[in-house]
Amino acid sequence: MQQNYPEITLEIIDDHSCGLAEKIKQGSIDLAICRLDDSFEEQEHLICRKLFDDLLILAFPKHHRFARLKDIHVRDLKEEKLILVPEKTSPAYYRCIRTMCKEAGLFQIRSTERCSNFYTAQHLAAAGFGVAIVPASHENLFPEHLIYRHFADFTPKSGVCTVWQDGTNSPALQSFLQILRSSFHNT
Repeated sequence: MQQNYPEITLEIIDDHSCGLAEKIKQGSIDLAICRLDDSFEEQEHLICRKLFDDLLILAFPKHHRFARLKDIHVRDLKEEKLILVPEKTSPAYYRCIRTMCKEAGLFQIRSTERCSNFYTAQHLAAAGFGVAIVPASHENLFPEHLIYRHFADFTPKSGVCTVWQDGTNSPALQSFLQILRSSFHNT
C-alpha cells in the first residue's frame, strides 16, 4: 500500500480481534485484519472476508519433555499447563482449541496462564510457564528459546480475515482491499 500509494498514511493499531471489531463498529478504524469469528458475519453493517487459515502449533522451551518426542498428540497436553489467549480476546481461537481438546478426549483445558496476545504467550513459554498454542504465522519468532511443533493427530486452524464497515466507499480502503485480494486471492 505504501509503495503504490505513498500519499496515503497508514496507521497500524495493535489490538485483539474483539477490540478491532468494536473499533470498526465505532468508525474509529476503517479495516481490521484479525482472527475470524462467526459473530462478525452476524453483525449488521460489517463485512468479513477470510484471508487464510492459520494452523495452530505448539511452542515450548528447548528443555521441555516434548523436545524428545518425535510426534506430539493432543492427549499429550493432558498434564501440561497451557498458555492461551483468553476467550474474550479471541473467541474463535479459544473455541478451536476447546473443540480440538474435546475431540481428543480432553474435556477440560488445563490453562494456568492467560495473556492478551501470542507474542506474550511465547515469552511465557520461553520462561518455562507452560506450553503455548500459537498460530503458525508466529512460528520461529523465538527460535533460540523455543521449539515449534505441529500436532501429529490434529490440524487445528484459526481463520484470519479482514473486517470493514458495509457501505464504506473510501478510495483508500478500496485500494487496500484490492491489494489484499491480489495477495491472498480470496478476499
